[in-house]
Amino acid sequence: IEQASVQAINDYFVFKDNKLAGRLLINDNKEKKQKVGKVSDLIFFFNQNYAIQDHNIKSLEIKLIAELNTLPEKNKPNGNDKFEILEIEGNKGQKEQWVVVRNGFTQADVEMLMSYKELKIFYFQDVATSNNIV
Repeated sequence: IEQASVQAINDYFVFKDNKLAGRLLINDNKEKKQKVGKVSDLIFFFNQNYAIQDHNIKSLEIKLIAELNTLPEKNKPNGNDKFEILEIEGNKGQKEQWVVVRNGFTQADVEMLMSYKELKIFYFQDVATSNNIV
């Protein structure tokens, strides 16, 4: 028996009802969107495990899209970092902290938010870089 890489296999054969039947393997693509309001929701969304359930799927590519609320116009971030913590005066004069992410923030950066799990998260689109969204 020769060795074969899983990526090189396009079909295989199985016995079904005492007959040899061919099965094609496909590459599957999915997109999953989720509305995110807190940092903990974002961390949970990106840390989920996805497994191939169907025996006819060779590879599975999942595009994860976290839908964040846009930062209200009256609040502006101070710096140019990928994310920052804003202190906002909320209802009844109480101060709140919000996490604000910018265009350059990626899934790889989520781990940096671990200590801010309970805070609300918002998205701020820079006017200068609004045409560079990937």
